[in-house]
Amino acid sequence: ASHHHASNSVVRQCHSHSHLVDPTLHMYDSAFRIVEKLAEGLVHLGKEMSVLAIDSFGDVEIFPILAAPTCKCEDTEKMVSIFTLAIDCWQETGAEEQLGPIFSVAADGDSTWRATGHHMFLKHELSTMSRLYGTVISICSCFSSGLPDLRSVSILV
Repeated sequence: ASHHHASNSVVRQCHSHSHLVDPTLHMYDSAFRIVEKLAEGLVHLGKEMSVLAIDSFGDVEIFPILAAPTCKCEDTEKMVSIFTLAIDCWQETGAEEQLGPIFSVAADGDSTWRATGHHMFLKHELSTMSRLYGTVISICSCFSSGLPDLRSVSILV
């Protein structure tokens, strides 16, 4: 855990369980209560980060819209709800009008993320008659070892 001086609070708890303890250090008992919850296993330190960044078509910038410590307890259903909320916020806050629609979502290949991406983005089989199909096949033919590993990349069509 780390101390965030500006808010006088303990940071790096996982986002799934951080609501179970007040992270603000009001007095010594506040710190003791946080240590107690960590020792009991009710609150966890983040082992990794869940990061969602969005890219708009034709833009050279990537916009991170979510960064949350995780203890890796999330399942696909929970990740779908988190990512759906983040994508909805992209549209509801006017980012889509200012920066364009979401073009691409990518991840590090984590199995939960892959299942989430499959559930959210792979809803329609790409027709062999599609112009995009031809593009994907021509890109794949550039690899002498066969198809590249595209499991963690989804293209929103």
